[in-house]
Amino acid sequence: NRSPRSNRKELMSEHLATRITARDRAREFPVELYEDGGVLFCKVCQHSNDYIRGQTAVAHLRTLQNNNRSNTDILTSERKEFTLDFTRTLIKADIPVEKGPKFSTFLKKHCKQGGSTPAPYYQRSDYLPELYSQYEGDAVEGKDI
Repeated sequence: NRSPRSNRKELMSEHLATRITARDRAREFPVELYEDGGVLFCKVCQHSNDYIRGQTAVAHLRTLQNNNRSNTDILTSERKEFTLDFTRTLIKADIPVEKGPKFSTFLKKHCKQGGSTPAPYYQRSDYLPELYSQYEGDAVEGKDI
């Protein structure tokens, strides 16, 4: 004979999407969310989100705080500047971009919301070309590289 409490737990667990991943949830909301290292992040506020319950992501995207932030491009430009600086620092220190995630543990400990850094693939595809063009321009102008 089952107790009512165990039935309630079983019913609640039946409603959870047990096989969904952060990447799956990010594919549902590609404009607003992204996945990095198995964690679901909001592109606007860099806040980590629960990816198992879809309603959690929807509720976060509807929050007033998030809507206010989405009206400004400041956060996006700050995020891009951080990532460019982080990638530039790795390059200047002669540290392979693949080692960047090793720094994530330090950043997660000391930065708000984990200081999510992009995966090496995104650093190579999205940020290195921009840094290389800056490098070429600085080399032509004779600036310190």
